[in-house]
Amino acid sequence: MLATGSRHFGDGESNTGPRPQDLRPAGITINGLVIGDTAPTEETGLAGYFAAYVIEGVQSFVEKAPNFEAYEQAMVRKLTRELTVLVLSRR
Repeated sequence: MLATGSRHFGDGESNTGPRPQDLRPAGITINGLVIGDTAPTEETGLAGYFAAYVIEGVQSFVEKAPNFEAYEQAMVRKLTRELTVLVLSRR
């Protein structure tokens, strides 16, 4: 698993260093991008691992790319979802 700020993506469970669930700071959102997960549901496989141990925050999510060829489109979906913000104003 690779981490860049609050963005996580990977093609396997973490197997070196601290456990991801021990490093999730409170008060921030961490989303995930899973590559190569072919599990039939979001609760199983690598997406389930990310949901349980990596992502953090009220509206956090896991995006899936079935293979490395689909990575670009999955990253676009993930970034679009992260950058689409509801802006409220009192004006």
